[in-house]
Amino acid sequence: MVTNYDGNPIQIKSELPLLAVRDLVVYPFMILPLFVGRDASVKAVEASMENYDRQILIVTQKDIHTEQPSPSDIYKMGTVAMIMRMRKLGDGRLKILIQGLAKASVTNYDTIKPYYKVQIQQVEAESNYKKSLEVEAVMRDVREKLEKMISGNKNLSPDILMVVEDIHEPGRLADLIASNISLKSEQSQKVLETLDPVKRLLLVSQILNHELEIAKNGAKLSKNDPKNKEKFIRDQIKNIKSQLNNNTGNAHSEAPLDEIEEMKLKLDEAGLSDEALKECNKQLSRLEKMHPDSSEANIIRTYLEWMADLPWSHSSKEITDLSFAKEVLDEDHYQLDKAKDRILEHLAVHSLKEGGAVKGPVLCLAGPPGVGKTSLGKS
Repeated sequence: MVTNYDGNPIQIKSELPLLAVRDLVVYPFMILPLFVGRDASVKAVEASMENYDRQILIVTQKDIHTEQPSPSDIYKMGTVAMIMRMRKLGDGRLKILIQGLAKASVTNYDTIKPYYKVQIQQVEAESNYKKSLEVEAVMRDVREKLEKMISGNKNLSPDILMVVEDIHEPGRLADLIASNISLKSEQSQKVLETLDPVKRLLLVSQILNHELEIAKNGAKLSKNDPKNKEKFIRDQIKNIKSQLNNNTGNAHSEAPLDEIEEMKLKLDEAGLSDEALKECNKQLSRLEKMHPDSSEANIIRTYLEWMADLPWSHSSKEITDLSFAKEVLDEDHYQLDKAKDRILEHLAVHSLKEGGAVKGPVLCLAGPPGVGKTSLGKS
C-alpha cells in the first residue's frame, strides 16, 4: 500500500504530468527539494497542484545538456512523487519539496505541450523475497562497506548509518544507499530499474566495492607523489561541487549549465581594466563557492552582470554643436524650457573647455514619473 508523508493511504493515478530532471534519480521514500525553471516543467508542477492531487511523475533525462528533452531523451521508468510544498521564487522559478511514493513506467505520452502528460503503470515493489541467511549476510556486508566509505569521505553524513541499521528490507536499503552516495545518473537509473530487491542490493554492493577501490588508490597516489596528490585533491573538490549541486537541485532541474564559465567568458570579452577585472575575478571566485540561491549570491551575480554590460571599450562621439543640440531638444520636447536651457549651458561649458573634459558636477534631472527625464537625457 502506498502512503503519503502523513501515513495516509493514497491511490496512484494512471495519468500524471511528467517532470524531467537532470542528473538525478528519485527513489521511493526519498524526500528532497527541487528547483523548477523550464516553462514546461513549471506548467507540469502547476497542473499537478491543481488537477492531480499533487501527484507528479519524476523521470530523469538521459543527457543533462538537453534543454528541451523529447520523449526519446527521457528514461521510461521513474518515480511517482507527492509535492509536499511549493514556493514561487522571485526569478520565476519554483521550489518544490517532494516525497517519492512508488516506481512507475511511462506507457504512453498523451500530450507534449504545454507540458508532458503521460499514461503510467505502477511497478509493484517485490516485498515477497525469500528471507535467508545469505540475504542477511549481504545486507550486513553492505552496511559495513557504507561505514568504511563514510569514514574516508567527509562529504557523507554519518547519520545515515543510524538510518540503515533500522532498515530490514534489501530493496529499500539499496535505494537509500544509492540515493545518498554520489553516483552517475546511468548507475542510479540502473539501480532504479532493477526490480528484484536482492539483485538491487547486490548491484549497490558492487558499486560500493568500486568506490572503495577508487578511494584506496587515490590515497596511495596522494601519499607517494605530490603532483598526484594535487590532482587527487582537485578531483575531490570537483566531486564535492557535484554533490553540492545535486543536493541543491541546480544541476538536477533547471539551473543553467556552466554559469561560472559563461560569466567568466562575458567578463573577458567586456574589455575591463586590469583593476576591475581583478575585482570581478575575486567576486566570481566567491560566487563559485556559494549556494546558488542565497541572497548574497544573487547580489554578486547582479554585480558581475552589470560590470560585464558596461561599455568598457566603447565610447560615443561627443557632440558640442549647440545649435544642433537645441534643434534636437526642441524637436523632441515641447516647452520644458528651463531644463533644456540648463542642458545647453552644460554643453556650452564642455565646448569651451579644451579637450571637452570637465571635472565637477553632472546634470541631475529630477521630477515625478512621466515628465520627460529619460527622454531628455537620450535627446
